[in-house]
Amino acid sequence: MKNIGIILAGGTGSRMGSSMPKQFLLLGGKTVLDHSLNAFQQHSAIDEIYIVTHPDFIPQTQELLQKGYYPKVSRILAGGKERYHSTLSALQACPREECKLIIHDAVRPLVTARMITDCIQALNETAACTTAIPTTDTILVSDDNRRYLQSVLARKFLFNV
Repeated sequence: MKNIGIILAGGTGSRMGSSMPKQFLLLGGKTVLDHSLNAFQQHSAIDEIYIVTHPDFIPQTQELLQKGYYPKVSRILAGGKERYHSTLSALQACPREECKLIIHDAVRPLVTARMITDCIQALNETAACTTAIPTTDTILVSDDNRRYLQSVLARKFLFNV
Protein backbone atom coordinates (compact mmCIF):
# COMPACT_ATOMS: atom_id res chain seq x y z
CA MET A 1 0.00 0.00 0.00
CA LYS A 2 1.32 3.42 -0.99
CA ASN A 3 2.05 6.10 1.67
CA ILE A 4 1.49 9.63 0.41
CA GLY A 5 2.65 12.67 2.35
CA ILE A 6 0.31 15.62 1.88
CA ILE A 7 1.99 18.91 2.76
CA LEU A 8 -0.56 21.69 3.26
CA ALA A 9 1.21 24.94 2.38
CA GLY A 10 -1.76 27.07 1.38
CA GLY A 11 -1.54 29.89 3.90
CA THR A 12 -0.94 33.46 2.75
CA GLY A 13 0.60 34.98 5.88
CA SER A 14 -2.35 37.31 6.44
CA ARG A 15 -2.73 36.60 10.18
CA MET A 16 0.98 37.18 10.64
CA GLY A 17 0.77 40.45 8.70
CA SER A 18 3.50 39.39 6.28
CA SER A 19 3.54 39.76 2.52
CA MET A 20 5.25 36.35 2.33
CA PRO A 21 3.57 33.25 3.77
CA LYS A 22 5.29 31.56 6.72
CA GLN A 23 6.14 28.47 4.68
CA PHE A 24 8.46 30.55 2.47
CA LEU A 25 10.26 32.36 5.29
CA LEU A 26 13.80 31.29 6.14
CA LEU A 27 14.55 29.25 9.24
CA GLY A 28 18.17 28.22 9.69
CA GLY A 29 19.02 29.00 6.06
CA LYS A 30 16.13 27.02 4.56
CA THR A 31 12.48 27.81 4.05
CA VAL A 32 10.03 26.46 6.60
CA LEU A 33 8.54 24.42 3.75
CA ASP A 34 11.99 22.92 3.04
CA HIS A 35 12.19 21.64 6.62
CA SER A 36 8.78 19.95 6.41
CA LEU A 37 9.45 18.53 2.95
CA ASN A 38 12.82 17.17 4.03
CA ALA A 39 11.26 15.11 6.84
CA PHE A 40 8.92 13.41 4.35
CA GLN A 41 11.54 13.11 1.60
CA GLN A 42 13.99 11.38 3.96
CA HIS A 43 11.41 8.98 5.43
CA SER A 44 11.82 5.56 3.84
CA ALA A 45 8.12 4.68 4.14
CA ILE A 46 6.88 7.73 2.22
CA ASP A 47 6.38 6.88 -1.44
CA GLU A 48 5.10 10.20 -2.80
CA ILE A 49 4.57 13.76 -1.66
CA TYR A 50 1.86 16.20 -2.76
CA ILE A 51 2.19 19.89 -1.93
CA VAL A 52 -0.99 21.94 -1.70
CA THR A 53 -0.28 25.65 -1.95
CA HIS A 54 -2.14 28.88 -2.58
CA PRO A 55 -2.56 29.44 -6.35
CA ASP A 56 -0.62 32.72 -6.08
CA PHE A 57 2.41 30.86 -4.66
CA ILE A 58 2.63 27.94 -7.07
CA PRO A 59 5.61 29.60 -8.86
CA GLN A 60 7.55 29.90 -5.57
CA THR A 61 6.79 26.26 -4.82
CA GLN A 62 7.94 25.17 -8.29
CA GLU A 63 11.12 27.22 -7.86
CA LEU A 64 11.84 25.46 -4.55
CA LEU A 65 11.50 22.08 -6.26
CA GLN A 66 13.83 22.99 -9.14
CA LYS A 67 16.77 22.45 -6.80
CA GLY A 68 16.09 18.72 -7.09
CA TYR A 69 16.12 17.92 -3.38
CA TYR A 70 12.62 16.46 -3.31
CA PRO A 71 12.16 13.81 -6.01
CA LYS A 72 9.26 12.26 -4.10
CA VAL A 73 7.13 15.35 -4.82
CA SER A 74 4.85 14.23 -7.62
CA ARG A 75 2.18 16.93 -7.51
CA ILE A 76 1.74 20.60 -6.71
CA LEU A 77 -1.93 21.32 -6.16
CA ALA A 78 -3.84 24.58 -5.82
CA GLY A 79 -5.29 25.03 -2.37
CA GLY A 80 -8.54 26.70 -1.46
CA LYS A 81 -9.76 29.53 0.70
CA GLU A 82 -9.83 27.49 3.91
CA ARG A 83 -7.66 24.62 5.13
CA TYR A 84 -10.41 22.08 4.52
CA HIS A 85 -10.61 23.22 0.87
CA SER A 86 -6.89 22.51 0.50
CA THR A 87 -7.27 19.12 2.16
CA LEU A 88 -10.15 18.31 -0.19
CA SER A 89 -7.99 19.29 -3.17
CA ALA A 90 -5.38 16.74 -2.06
CA LEU A 91 -7.97 14.04 -1.43
CA GLN A 92 -9.46 14.52 -4.88
CA ALA A 93 -6.00 14.22 -6.47
CA CYS A 94 -5.19 10.94 -4.73
CA PRO A 95 -5.26 7.68 -6.62
CA ARG A 96 -8.39 5.58 -6.33
CA GLU A 97 -6.46 2.57 -5.06
CA GLU A 98 -6.11 2.14 -1.32
CA CYS A 99 -3.34 4.25 0.19
CA LYS A 100 -2.40 5.93 3.44
CA LEU A 101 -2.43 9.73 3.50
CA ILE A 102 -0.21 11.47 6.02
CA ILE A 103 -1.37 15.09 6.08
CA HIS A 104 1.02 17.66 7.51
CA ASP A 105 0.88 21.43 7.98
CA ALA A 106 3.91 22.89 6.18
CA VAL A 107 4.48 25.52 8.86
CA ARG A 108 5.16 22.86 11.49
CA PRO A 109 8.82 22.29 10.52
CA LEU A 110 9.77 20.19 13.54
CA VAL A 111 7.99 17.05 12.35
CA THR A 112 10.13 13.99 13.08
CA ALA A 113 10.58 10.62 11.42
CA ARG A 114 9.08 9.03 14.52
CA MET A 115 5.90 11.11 14.22
CA ILE A 116 5.52 10.05 10.59
CA THR A 117 6.23 6.41 11.41
CA ASP A 118 3.78 6.41 14.32
CA CYS A 119 1.03 7.80 12.07
CA ILE A 120 1.70 5.26 9.34
CA GLN A 121 1.61 2.43 11.88
CA ALA A 122 -1.58 3.75 13.51
CA LEU A 123 -3.26 3.77 10.11
CA ASN A 124 -2.89 -0.02 10.09
CA GLU A 125 -5.36 -0.14 12.97
CA THR A 126 -7.67 2.81 12.40
CA ALA A 127 -9.02 4.96 9.56
CA ALA A 128 -7.63 8.24 10.91
CA CYS A 129 -5.17 9.46 13.50
CA THR A 130 -3.21 12.53 14.51
CA THR A 131 -0.06 13.49 16.34
CA ALA A 132 -0.64 15.32 19.58
CA ILE A 133 1.55 16.51 22.42
CA PRO A 134 0.49 17.49 25.94
CA THR A 135 -0.18 21.20 26.14
CA THR A 136 1.93 23.47 28.29
CA ASP A 137 -0.41 26.43 27.82
CA THR A 138 -3.09 27.49 30.24
CA ILE A 139 -6.45 27.45 28.46
CA LEU A 140 -9.19 29.78 29.66
CA VAL A 141 -12.89 29.53 28.87
CA SER A 142 -14.75 32.83 28.63
CA ASP A 143 -18.34 33.92 28.17
CA ASP A 144 -19.70 34.86 24.73
CA ASN A 145 -18.63 38.47 25.13
CA ARG A 146 -15.10 37.51 26.20
CA ARG A 147 -15.50 39.68 29.25
CA TYR A 148 -15.62 37.15 32.06
CA LEU A 149 -13.57 34.10 32.80
CA GLN A 150 -15.76 31.03 33.26
CA SER A 151 -13.16 28.34 33.90
CA VAL A 152 -9.59 27.19 33.53
CA LEU A 153 -9.20 23.85 31.77
CA ALA A 154 -6.99 21.22 33.37
CA ARG A 155 -3.83 20.78 31.27
CA LYS A 156 -3.63 17.06 32.02
CA PHE A 157 -6.61 16.55 29.66
CA LEU A 158 -5.40 18.86 26.85
CA PHE A 159 -3.21 18.19 23.84
CA ASN A 160 -1.89 20.32 20.99
CA VAL A 161 -2.38 18.92 17.50
